[in-house]
Amino acid sequence: MVAALRASLYQLLTGKFPFRFDPKRDPIDIILNENPVPIRDRMPGLKKNLAAVIDKALVRNPRDRSPDAGKLLSSLLKLKP
Repeated sequence: MVAALRASLYQLLTGKFPFRFDPKRDPIDIILNENPVPIRDRMPGLKKNLAAVIDKALVRNPRDRSPDAGKLLSSLLKLKP
């Protein structure tokens, strides 16, 4: 559920899924083995601090990202406009 929230946040901001898909590959394989596209690659004007929170939420290693939706929300709420 939290994985879907992280991907949805990225998709809401960019209008695109976090991964570059290749029609010759299984989408699940791409999700499990590739890194997401950094959000600033798709939205260069996005503020660095917001981009950092979103990119951190999508890193592949679970130990390196927000452990749950509450922590992700807390990180977003701490951002300055």
